[in-house]
Amino acid sequence: MSLGEEATIKAAYSTAQNQNLMVYDYKQINPQILFRDHIRARKPALIKNAVHGSWAPWSWTISSLVQRYGDKSITYRSPAGDQVGDLANVVEKALGSNNEKVYLRNLRIVKDLPELADELFPLPDILRGDWKSTFLLPNNWLLGKHIIELFVSKPGITFPVLHLDYWGMDGFICQVEGHKQFVLFSPDDTPYLYPTAENPLLSAVDPFQPDFNKHPEFKNASMVLIDLEPGDVLYNPGWWHTTKTLSQSLTIIFSTWNSGNWGQMIRELVKANFKSEPSKSAVIASYLALVAIPLFMWEQWRIKATGTYPS
Repeated sequence: MSLGEEATIKAAYSTAQNQNLMVYDYKQINPQILFRDHIRARKPALIKNAVHGSWAPWSWTISSLVQRYGDKSITYRSPAGDQVGDLANVVEKALGSNNEKVYLRNLRIVKDLPELADELFPLPDILRGDWKSTFLLPNNWLLGKHIIELFVSKPGITFPVLHLDYWGMDGFICQVEGHKQFVLFSPDDTPYLYPTAENPLLSAVDPFQPDFNKHPEFKNASMVLIDLEPGDVLYNPGWWHTTKTLSQSLTIIFSTWNSGNWGQMIRELVKANFKSEPSKSAVIASYLALVAIPLFMWEQWRIKATGTYPS
């Protein structure tokens, strides 16, 4: 492919961005709209001014969290696996001026910073409705309840890879401090994203610097590119995604399951575990399918009758 041809493809690829994104002000959206037009339809949504008012994260900053919890031992994820360190030391590495590319990511707030987690509840309406966190599931099942993770990064840091999350999880990405670029691709674009042979949830493509010679079909993918600002909440309905940090950033992500992705979670759990533990997988899948009935009825009633999600 010549340089001219590649430039033409990149230009066409760029113009296809953001055709799949609806943008709302927080006052314009309610659980009914979010559920009908996005959760059930599996379409992303950007909600502006959502981290506001009396909800505690509005007042959080990286420096205030370090001041309050800097001596707490935390576990965070890295390309080499889970790492452990004091919050203050890890944040210092993540924001340092050296060339060390430490990304403080996937810090489980409920597990590692329970006092901070208490400030998150009660959740705003748009963040409620996680079936996996209801009383019908045991506390320690399936990674536990309330998967809420914290991310801290400095400008120029990118998430290691374009990927899908496990079990078809939905994500509500709350941008608390700084600016971050978020990239989405629909699951319909999977044939153009070159999933790796080792892990089909990971893409071989770098969407920030695509190599169209190596990945020519990527030109057919439609990228949704979002610049997240403080106060934004992005709903990601299990789409391919990755990020690039534009300024010193604090992000909180709520992982959820609901009637839109519960069936996919069951299928993926069975697929991953049936060969090694067929009996256990069958029991878990049966129970999850059974509890989906009252959860769905509860979800529908609460949305229609009160305009709020189950808490």
